Amino acid sequence: MRTLVLAGAITAISFGGLEVALPAFAEAEGSRGAVGPLITVWAIGSVIGGLWYGGRSWSVPIEKRLLALMALLALGAAPLPFAPSIGVMGVLLVLTAFALAPLATTEYALVDSLAPPGTSTEAYSWQIVANVVGAAVGSFVAGLLAENVSVEWALATAGIACAAGFAVALAGRRSLQPAVMAEI
Repeated sequence: MRTLVLAGAITAISFGGLEVALPAFAEAEGSRGAVGPLITVWAIGSVIGGLWYGGRSWSVPIEKRLLALMALLALGAAPLPFAPSIGVMGVLLVLTAFALAPLATTEYALVDSLAPPGTSTEAYSWQIVANVVGAAVGSFVAGLLAENVSVEWALATAGIACAAGFAVALAGRRSLQPAVMAEI
């Protein structure tokens, strides 16, 4: 559970970071009104990914799916600071968000698999707190970067956070296996 909560908190930094960096990006591009459409296409990408993910039967173990989705999210977020226009940013956001809903679904399914008997409510609470705290940290960091460094660095918080969350999950991948919990 600790590995999952920590990796989730670090990855969630990207969500809060983008919620601050995208308005800064739109303003830098001269179109404050583009923020709504950018966030909308980000959400649409997540919905598309969620429908695709939920419409499949998976034979790959859940912890391996988690790692693959975290890697996909990190790869998708990496080019965001280099978007040359609002249109390109929109396309990149759809592609990045494709892993969002599947990752959330997989995280919460893994919570269910890893939580010791009788602790499901507490385990889900920890995962929710991790996501909220991570997003808050991301908003703070991206705001500081957008104001004091550059919009590109604010956007980079997403890719950096996703890569760091993936690294934590990868390093602790053995602890993410539900069978390991049964042995402990």
